[in-house]
Amino acid sequence: MTSKIEKFVDEKLVPFVFITSQNPILFHDLLEANRQLKEGLIPSSSALGYRIKLRNMYIAFLVLIHLFFILPGTVIFHKSLAKLDCHLSIILAIVVTGAFFIGFTAFRDYMVDKISQQRVKEGWRLHFPLFDFDSFSDKVAAIYTQAIKKKISRGELEFFVMSELSKEGEKA
Repeated sequence: MTSKIEKFVDEKLVPFVFITSQNPILFHDLLEANRQLKEGLIPSSSALGYRIKLRNMYIAFLVLIHLFFILPGTVIFHKSLAKLDCHLSIILAIVVTGAFFIGFTAFRDYMVDKISQQRVKEGWRLHFPLFDFDSFSDKVAAIYTQAIKKKISRGELEFFVMSELSKEGEKA
């Protein structure tokens, strides 16, 4: 079931909500975005080449929230909500409105994480075709952090990362 949901999100929802660039991700931007993802930060959308279509994000959120929460909740709780005191109805409306906006923020963050992971994996296949993302992304993030500390220039960055990866391979 989860794979069907993930497949729907990856194949239908993400393309509906985001515009992605056809240009490849630069090596330096890929390393920075990978490091930020590993640290739990949100990478720059311009570096990864995507933009949110906010109108489509609201549409997707509204459709999903109605299908999975509002319509079933209305069907299940209609009789008890109809008998509710007007003061409690106002309080309930405030709580539901707050939950709506909190839910939208969580939905937006989830979608940005999904597109960021997709774009980093696409860039990974371009720049590191011989290295599995799941196996080497943590190592590359650590190597990139070392490169920043050593103040390696952008021109020498790819050579530095590849040589450090080859040293890791020799140790294993």
